[in-house]
Amino acid sequence: MTPQMLQKLSSYQCLERNEENDFSGLFHRHSTTLRSIELSPCWSIKSNTLRTILCECQSLEVFVVIQADSPSHCGIDLVDAVAAPWVCTNLDCQQPSRSSAATAAAAETLAWDGINNYGESEVILTGVLKPYYEREGPIVFTTQEEEQFRLLELFYRQLGQLTQLEFISLRAQLETDEVDWVHGVDHYTAYQRNSMPGMLSLGDSETGRPGFLHLFSGWKKLKSLIGSVALDAPETRRTVQLKEMKYMLAQWPVLCQAEFMQVEDQEVEKSVDGPSALEWLQEVRPDIEIVL
Repeated sequence: MTPQMLQKLSSYQCLERNEENDFSGLFHRHSTTLRSIELSPCWSIKSNTLRTILCECQSLEVFVVIQADSPSHCGIDLVDAVAAPWVCTNLDCQQPSRSSAATAAAAETLAWDGINNYGESEVILTGVLKPYYEREGPIVFTTQEEEQFRLLELFYRQLGQLTQLEFISLRAQLETDEVDWVHGVDHYTAYQRNSMPGMLSLGDSETGRPGFLHLFSGWKKLKSLIGSVALDAPETRRTVQLKEMKYMLAQWPVLCQAEFMQVEDQEVEKSVDGPSALEWLQEVRPDIEIVL
């Protein structure tokens, strides 16, 4: 096909493993004309190929990747996600079928090496370093943590520019995630334990805790937010409070579903210190679905 002609690509059984099976060239050849990309099921796609799509396909409006029901890699590394400015700012990321094992929007799975999400630091040399959100202020970050937050802020700014978004599924995968296919513990549920550091927080100037929620104030059309956004994760329990929830509702006026709770936790935990963010949300906006 003549370059810069293809407008829609629907691929069945997407499998990209090596240099001989490199899809990045295809997307580069049609980067100015592609408006819709749907890969379902996707067994494997390389991080640099996803970078090509985000950074070169300027006319893209729909981008869907549905991960196959097996061990597979369908994610973009954090370094690739911030390597260059995204040009696909008209993405609306329409929602695929809920029966899909995994869904993808602007960045379907984000992989990085972690910022103390589990109470154990990836950068411990001696002793025990608490997660950043549990430290007394002013918080002193390690060099690795500073670099991770720098990259995350760049990534969040990329996402924030997608002002046409209606649906996004953003799943965080850490290098520390373990996949146990024998006992059914896999990467489809691992994302629920993870969080996107600082993404849903406004930060705390007194302690120096970072927050990036303000970068998403342009998501006026957002209807669905799913992925690693549970408010009962170790980090979000500490960093997402009532002020953050009020901010989200004010900035995302048409929000109708958000994966703020894990499926197994059907009831919102009651707070003795006034209404929690989820309690307040259920009271003022009971129409918003928070368990998906």
